[in-house]
Amino acid sequence: FSLADVDPNTKYEYLVGLVPADTTAEDVEYGDLSLIMHTDPFVFDSIGGPIRRVEYEHELEDDSGENYSRNNVEGAYQLQLSGRTGGESWTIGFFAYKAAHALARRRSRGRSRPEYVGYELTDGSALELANLLKDEADALGYSEAVQLQFAIDFVQSLPYVPDDVSRGFDDYTKFIMETLPEMGGDCEDSAIMLASILQADPFNYDVILIQPPGHMAVGIWSSEPSGWYWELDGRKYEYIEPTAQGWAVGDCPEEYQGVDARLHQV
Repeated sequence: FSLADVDPNTKYEYLVGLVPADTTAEDVEYGDLSLIMHTDPFVFDSIGGPIRRVEYEHELEDDSGENYSRNNVEGAYQLQLSGRTGGESWTIGFFAYKAAHALARRRSRGRSRPEYVGYELTDGSALELANLLKDEADALGYSEAVQLQFAIDFVQSLPYVPDDVSRGFDDYTKFIMETLPEMGGDCEDSAIMLASILQADPFNYDVILIQPPGHMAVGIWSSEPSGWYWELDGRKYEYIEPTAQGWAVGDCPEEYQGVDARLHQV
């Protein structure tokens, strides 16, 4: 990297990562990189001149609430979320890259709600988030059934933020890397995140999106449901409320009990 070759009109970042041991500087590929961290973007005011830090597009400020916090650090957001599972309190700390949030904000919204889940499972953040929660659940010593409730509690613990507050639109669907760093979303944002987590490895549950009038939730397949459920293609899916704390599998708010709902296979 020669400072004489830099373009004053280009934003740069330094990346830190790991590559396979037999990789040389000449043949390193970005796809081989296990990213550890990268800097905030910077520009050169002149060729070879001093550097100046610039913000990411839609960069978020520090924020905190009753059960969450977000701190702006170099190249990332340091996030913390607290909740309760099985009567016990937990707190999870993790990082989200600023670049990932900025990229998610730029993505096209021209897709259906199930397509958001499909994207998160193939090209998005569902696997990383599911693995994070599974590792935390294992460390807490949770059984398989409690791990499911823990994943649900994690999503339910995110603050509810209507679209007109966060985006100024009546209907705006977020990707996981928007909802998570922004520490909140509305019912469809939380439902998409929860469905993506539960269907991803290492959870591997069969889930659907349940859409009563004016709402969105998740359904999880059960051979013997004990609570409220909807049927799709001969399978019974128990209702999961994604936007308020304390709801277990099969619990359903009274206003949605027994109503007709659109069911989306994901």
